[in-house]
Amino acid sequence: MKNVHLMMVAAVLAGGLTACSGADHGTDTSTTASPSSPGASDPTGPPTSSTTPTRPEGRPYALPAGVKPLSNGPVLGTKSSPMGGTFSLNGVQRLGPDRAVVYGTWDSPGTNVADTWTEPGYYQGDHKGEFSAMSVRRSGDPRTYLPVRDQDGQCICGAVSLLNSAKKVSTSVVVTVPEGASTVDVTVAPFGTFANVPVAPLSASSQVPFGAGQSLVVRSATRSAGVLKLKATLQNASTQSLPYNTRIFNPLSSESACTEPFFAVGDRQAGWGVGTEADKTTCTPAAIPQRGQAVDVTMTLGDPGTPEVTLLPTWGRAVRVPVSGTPVKGTKGVSAFSARSRVEGATISADGRVALSTDVLFAYDKAELSPKASKSLEAAAAALKAQPKRTLTVEGHTDAQGTQSRNQTLSGQRADAVRSALTKLLGPGWSIQAQGFGQSKPAVTESGQTGEALKAAQQRNRRVEVRVQ
Repeated sequence: MKNVHLMMVAAVLAGGLTACSGADHGTDTSTTASPSSPGASDPTGPPTSSTTPTRPEGRPYALPAGVKPLSNGPVLGTKSSPMGGTFSLNGVQRLGPDRAVVYGTWDSPGTNVADTWTEPGYYQGDHKGEFSAMSVRRSGDPRTYLPVRDQDGQCICGAVSLLNSAKKVSTSVVVTVPEGASTVDVTVAPFGTFANVPVAPLSASSQVPFGAGQSLVVRSATRSAGVLKLKATLQNASTQSLPYNTRIFNPLSSESACTEPFFAVGDRQAGWGVGTEADKTTCTPAAIPQRGQAVDVTMTLGDPGTPEVTLLPTWGRAVRVPVSGTPVKGTKGVSAFSARSRVEGATISADGRVALSTDVLFAYDKAELSPKASKSLEAAAAALKAQPKRTLTVEGHTDAQGTQSRNQTLSGQRADAVRSALTKLLGPGWSIQAQGFGQSKPAVTESGQTGEALKAAQQRNRRVEVRVQ
C-alpha cells in the first residue's frame, strides 16, 4: 500500500497516478437521504434531508433546489506568495494532545509548482507533491513543530498535482502542536507567518466544505472487521466545474475518479482508502460531479481501531458522525502518525527516531564532528533520554552524489562518530550499534528532480538516523 502514498487517497481531479479500475459498483438498493447545504454563512450547521428515490452509486444527479457552496469559516488573515497565489488562514483546531489541524483557503497561482507547497525534502518528483510546507512555533520555545508523518514519510494532508488553473480550494494539514499551547505562530511557505493564532477545540459536523466550492456530506458510518464504510455525497454547487486537485488515479475516462477523500483519524492512528472487496483497488470509482450535480458513493477506509474517529477530508474541514459497530484496528490502510519537531538540526519524532542533518554535524566530505554539532547532538540525547528504551542503532546515509564506494565509507565513519558522541552524552546503561548505508537507502528520490527541490532532497538524504530498538 505504501507505493500508493497517503497523499493520494484524495478524491476527484488533476494528475494520473497509481491504479483505479474505473468500474461501476452497482446500485445501492437502500433509500438514501440527500442533505442540502446550510449555506455559506453556516459551514458547520446540520444538514437537512429528504427521502429520495434509489440512485445508482457513483453516477451524477441534479442537486436539490437551494443547495449552496459552504464557507470555510472566518478568515484570520491572508498572505500572498511572491510566486503568485494567496493563502487565507481559517483556524487551528486541536485534534489531540500533541497535534492540531490547520485549516485554510488556498488560491493557487495556476502554475505547476507542486514542490513549492511541499515540506522541504518530501517532494517526490513527477508532480507528486503535498500541501504540507507548514510549521508551527510557540513563543519562547526553540523548537519548530512539523506536520505529523508515519514511518514512510506520509502526511495527513492534501495532494498537489498538476496545477492547471487558478482556483480556491479548502485545505487542511495535521501538524504537531505543543501540549497545552493556547496560541501559536503558523508559517505557511511560501506565504509567510501568521502570528498569535488561537488553538481552538475541534469543531466538526456531517457536512463540510470540500475542494473548490464543493461540499461533502457523510450520511452514515459503520465499522466491521477493521474497515470503516462511509455513505457520502459529494455536492458541486460552485461556479467552478470540477473539484480541485484531488487526484484521479489512472482514469479510464474523463468522468471517472477515485473517491476516498478522507483520513479516518483516531488518536495517533489514521486509516485511508482501501477500495472495494470485489476489485481490490485502492479507491472507489465514481463520476466527477459537474456544476449543479451531486454523486452518492460508499467509501471504505482502514479503521484506526479507536472508539472515537474524526474524518479529515484531504481538502476540507473535519467530519464527525456517529459510527456504529465495534472498533477493530485494520490490517491494511492504517498507520501510526508521529508528532515531529526540529531543533538545532535534529528532527525528532515521537516514535523514537531522530534524524540529524550531516550539513550541521560535518564539513563537506568529512567524518569529524564540527564545532556546531554539539547542540544538535545534545538535543538528540535529551530526546532519547526522555523515552524508556536503551537500545539504539545509528545509521549513516548520503545523497547520490559521488561514488558508491566513497559514500559507503563516509556514511559508516559518520555513524561511528555520532555513536561515540552519544555514548558520552547518554552515559552508562545504553547499547548503541552503528552502520553506514551510503546512498542505498534514500529518504526521498533524487532522480528527476531539479533546482531547489533537488537540493532539498539531497539535504534530507544526507543524514544520520538514530532509531530506538
